[in-house]
Amino acid sequence: MSDMPDTHINALQWLADRGGEGVIDQYGAIVAQGERMSAGSAPVWLRLFTTEHVSSAGRNRIRLTDEGRSQTRSRGNPTYTAWDEWKRQLDEDEMGGGPYG
Repeated sequence: MSDMPDTHINALQWLADRGGEGVIDQYGAIVAQGERMSAGSAPVWLRLFTTEHVSSAGRNRIRLTDEGRSQTRSRGNPTYTAWDEWKRQLDEDEMGGGPYG
């Protein structure tokens, strides 16, 4: 992770957890997979556009860029969780491929 503000990382993670794409509603809020992000996040999304962490995906749509995905834990896969990461590391350790193997 980088030295980005937590609000930016949380916004990217929120979008990644919901498939990596969203729409901008009539009030400027982001809606992804039926969930609306809290109000007042427009300045955060504008900054993420200028830093190329998100891009346009069509009219009133945004999408995580590769740079944006690199700042998230799930890499945009809504089914990937901390449990999956722990399990992957455990499997590597048992097979001798991890840091303790």
